[in-house]
Amino acid sequence: MKFFLLASLAFLTILTPTLAEAYKFKNAVPDPEISDDGFVARKFAEYVEEHTKNKIQVENYYSCALGDETESLRNIQKGSLAFAMGSIANLVPFEKKLGVLTLPYVFDDFDQIIGSTRGRTHDWVNKLTIDKGIRILAWVYNDYRYPSNSIRPIKNINDMKGLKFRVPANAILVKIFEAFGASPTPISWAETFTALQQRVVDGQDIGYFLFKVMKFNEANQKYITEVNHSYLFQLLAVSEKVFSKLSKKEQQVLIDAGKYAQEEGLKYHLAEKKKAKEYLLKNGVQIDTLEDEDVWRQISYDVVWPSMEEFVGGKKTINSYLETLGKKPWKGAN
Repeated sequence: MKFFLLASLAFLTILTPTLAEAYKFKNAVPDPEISDDGFVARKFAEYVEEHTKNKIQVENYYSCALGDETESLRNIQKGSLAFAMGSIANLVPFEKKLGVLTLPYVFDDFDQIIGSTRGRTHDWVNKLTIDKGIRILAWVYNDYRYPSNSIRPIKNINDMKGLKFRVPANAILVKIFEAFGASPTPISWAETFTALQQRVVDGQDIGYFLFKVMKFNEANQKYITEVNHSYLFQLLAVSEKVFSKLSKKEQQVLIDAGKYAQEEGLKYHLAEKKKAKEYLLKNGVQIDTLEDEDVWRQISYDVVWPSMEEFVGGKKTINSYLETLGKKPWKGAN
């Protein structure tokens, strides 16, 4: 009873306007202000405040200041926090069907990745998250999950053997690295730099810009390989409990703000990715491409997809998602 009363009080508090009749909401941002997440969060807040004449104000808290991603997503699900940003991988524990987005090589190219964040594919994902109390307002493009490490260059699948990689607490990403011959260790994002610096793990997987922002080259990361197996989507989401209490007009402002921030974020990401890669090369990080990506792709389809089929809801769920992308159905394991 005490917990229920405290949770109810927290929910009512974030929805109670001040004397100036303004809603003051918090947004939990996992990355620093200078990042893809930070940029989208800032653009979102600016749009909302401008188009509501400051009736709705959004204060961004960066670098996991309000807790790690899973904790923040859980809080918006409960309604004790209005907004949070987090990766699709960290939403999978709330809804396993979302794991289809983290299946290796589910996307053929970058155009398909962009298309997956709009229209029918976006609606497919958002229906699942809304049912769990989390409404997606914007997608944040954070690049492919390029593996980096401190031990050796990765040029083929054999180079992965024995390397220890930090991964999110996501069963599919764990299985991916196991299938590729590495040893995955689930570690929260907030603890990743320290884990790399103290050599608890040898590597991690993230795109160029966030790698640069997090200064992973100062945490023993010497080698990066462009492996296109998975794309890192971040989301800006609102608590469905909070959203449902707003007026229709206010709801539409949040929806429009998300679309605006997403498009601005894409332009920002593409520019910063290019600059980050150039910076890393100039500062001694070795960047390689694979000699045998077809092997990685085949392992993904032959090992990871069949082993994760039931986890994500079966072949029906996988093919339902593929259909929204305009792709042929997956026939399952041979």
